[in-house]
Amino acid sequence: MIGCLGFRDFLWDVLPEARDLILQEEDGEYVGTYTYMSVFRHVLDDAARRGDLVLVRRCLTILELLIADGDHMVQSAAQIRVLDKDGLTTELPFFYRAYAGPLTRRGLGYRDEDLTYLPPDWPVTLRPVPDGRPDVTAQVARAWLCEWSAEARAWIIDAERAELGPDLSLAGMTADRYFAAALHGLLDHATERAAAGDPDPVDDVMALLTAMVADPGLAGLVHDRRDELAGCLVLQIYAGRRISELERGTGNDHG
Repeated sequence: MIGCLGFRDFLWDVLPEARDLILQEEDGEYVGTYTYMSVFRHVLDDAARRGDLVLVRRCLTILELLIADGDHMVQSAAQIRVLDKDGLTTELPFFYRAYAGPLTRRGLGYRDEDLTYLPPDWPVTLRPVPDGRPDVTAQVARAWLCEWSAEARAWIIDAERAELGPDLSLAGMTADRYFAAALHGLLDHATERAAAGDPDPVDDVMALLTAMVADPGLAGLVHDRRDELAGCLVLQIYAGRRISELERGTGNDHG
């Protein structure tokens, strides 16, 4: 069964049109199955309004698979956030009539007490789409940075949204690019706060860097940016000695 996190990955794989919306939603405090289902519904609605038949049919194929999955939370979210909101898009009922799968049509029929939905031309095979995710090393770095620094998460997502181009892929994101997004965001914030008389955010930057140097899988990211860190004015002023110690640590780790 898919479940909440599995549902997110499933949508990312089969519906790249949802990727930017997924990242927007993940910039909030909590994202669950119902939120991801609303993202799916938004893509479906938009495709129906634009008359994008190929995308509508792919969405309806996905919807049928979600209902058939057997995960109660996913099924409930599909009913409440998709099937029960049919009236919000005037074009969608026509597409449901023409292309929805049997389980989708049954859910619509119970909702409307209208069991006249006829079997569609089914099944429709999902065409493969590019993976669109960063490699494993980049994913590990992203997860670590987001867990260590809640503040960095917003800058990481901003970088991902900027990376999504016409191919809707994050395959070009590397561990260093994730580190750069987090680091530059934290440094900009620290510089702004230090100028206002509050140097405390510099400690947050140094705590992050120290923890990364202590992690064999992440120390190289800090090592590769030693010159940048040494030349950062706010770090020179408020953490000069600690930066020197950090440089020696990364130097010892990497020769």
